[in-house]
Amino acid sequence: MNFKQIISILFCFSIYSRGLFLNRGLFGFDIDLFSYPFYIFLFFYLIFIRKFRLRFFLVFFIIELILFFPYFFSQLPINGYFKVCLPLLLILPSVYSYLYNQNLYYFLKNYIKVSKWVAIIGLIQFALKLVGVSIFSRYSNTVDLHSIVTEPSHYVVVMLPAFVFTYFHYKSFKKEFWIILISLILTFKVTAFLSLFIIYIIIKRKIRNLIFILPLGYLFYLYIISFDQFSFRLLSILDFYSSSRFKGILHGTPLSFLSNLKVAIESANSFLFGGGVGSHPYAYDLYFKKNEWIGIDYQFGINKNSGHSLTIRLLSEFGYAGLIIFISFFVITFNKFKYNYHLLTILFAVMAHFIAKSIKLGGYIDFGTPIFLSLLLVIILKKHDLKSDI
Repeated sequence: MNFKQIISILFCFSIYSRGLFLNRGLFGFDIDLFSYPFYIFLFFYLIFIRKFRLRFFLVFFIIELILFFPYFFSQLPINGYFKVCLPLLLILPSVYSYLYNQNLYYFLKNYIKVSKWVAIIGLIQFALKLVGVSIFSRYSNTVDLHSIVTEPSHYVVVMLPAFVFTYFHYKSFKKEFWIILISLILTFKVTAFLSLFIIYIIIKRKIRNLIFILPLGYLFYLYIISFDQFSFRLLSILDFYSSSRFKGILHGTPLSFLSNLKVAIESANSFLFGGGVGSHPYAYDLYFKKNEWIGIDYQFGINKNSGHSLTIRLLSEFGYAGLIIFISFFVITFNKFKYNYHLLTILFAVMAHFIAKSIKLGGYIDFGTPIFLSLLLVIILKKHDLKSDI
């Protein structure tokens, strides 16, 4: 294995590394002790070999300056802005520059290769849990698969793009397709089932397909709510909105979702462009100083740093305008590539990541988000020789 191959494998592994290398005390905040140093190395390495895209760096720097604008209206602490924007200023241009100078199919093959082995570890983990042995898991009382990734729902976020890409390139990745699909099912998470359902509807977007898919989806919903772990999450949220006098107890996922959503709606209603990038945790504390807490006291602040999901966080920090722009970006890109099969398959794979993240997880840096965003930007901004590149 040469140096180029080693860098590529490590680059792909950084998508999955958080579970093994997360540290929450060394620097006073969450840090992945593998991916963050690797991205710093990549930054200087690309400059050294003269492959760093300086123009992209300067444009992104200007965009970050513009993103400070909502703070003039929200009057929230600016700590969050620097906490997000400074790391991203190094990470996103580095990741983009690396992918820009890569054969994309070479990167995707390595990503699928790493994903396959992560999935195999997950299947071994699942089998061992059945006999009472737990590896790489904090959840010894459940059999939910998550491999080396922190949680089952997080596993879905990093693995779903690999599944979508192998679906479109089934002839080349038959074994990988089935290994990854089985591993996703064995997470037993709403995030997995709902993400798979949404991306399938988007891929099979013709009306005649929806006639069969939507009724089946409803029947599947009726089936999964017969299980306590699913009904607890879904029915608590529905009950909360169906009655103005809701007397139930909110905790866990429903509490995280609803508390962060309330904050996001408040921020978006206050200003069209939201509270500003990185502002959600501060908006969260401010909101519940003025309003009654809706859950169990010891769970106050649950997932406030990430906003629970990317959709909620975007709504909170970028407002209605930002969320519409984000969705429109994917619609415009789809219309651009809808007659280009090779690039469209990459777009769908990237969309799968953001769909899963819009259900659970709102971080901008971890779980491969800069990589998948950069991959999308590369196929938009770079002209490709489809015979040699995709």
